[in-house]
Amino acid sequence: MIRTLVLFLFLIALGAQLKAQNKNYFLIDKEVDTTEMHERDLKYLREGLDLFQKEKDPLKKIKALSEMLDQLYDERYWVEYADYLFDYVEKEFKSEQDPKRKKELKKYYAFSYLNKGYYTDIIGNYKDSRKLYRICLKMFTELNDEENVATSLNNIGFTFKEEGNLDSALFYFKESIKWNVENEEEHSVHFNNIGYIYDLKGDIISAYEYYDKARKIQEKDPGR
Repeated sequence: MIRTLVLFLFLIALGAQLKAQNKNYFLIDKEVDTTEMHERDLKYLREGLDLFQKEKDPLKKIKALSEMLDQLYDERYWVEYADYLFDYVEKEFKSEQDPKRKKELKKYYAFSYLNKGYYTDIIGNYKDSRKLYRICLKMFTELNDEENVATSLNNIGFTFKEEGNLDSALFYFKESIKWNVENEEEHSVHFNNIGYIYDLKGDIISAYEYYDKARKIQEKDPGR
């Protein structure tokens, strides 16, 4: 009986040790079941985590996780890694003193807020996601990142559209096309959004006008 008890305690201790080792590698509290993960997701997860563990520079660690997150489609773990990355970036951003590195960290910090807004959108909490999008909008504006200013404005418009506030949605969708003017592919998306809002408002003429703008851009590259 004593041997049985000792063995039982040993197995508990071993299990706790393995769990700690698992978290040290996978970083998140949630246990990662790689046996049920798609081969593609597992590949990017392993590559990202291996690089994160290998790198010493926090900026390179952040880059490794950011690129992994961009490729990770498994929704069971995406939010957990987005949260981990947000906390990690926030800590580094607040403690960094070098202006050049702080500027680069600010870009990742803004993207982390964008990610938070995205998954807050998914659960239907549009008021909170809008607050997050406004934070990253401010950061991207300060960084003069036109593409992501446009994305942030578009996402704010989406939250209003989902709430049924079509006038506010239209305002932000129209604001988004003032930025990143050289990116026609993005503009075709924004034009479609504007057309859709006019469609919902019953303004068929204006809806057609913006749908047509989107169509003409898409016809330049049928692969879009």
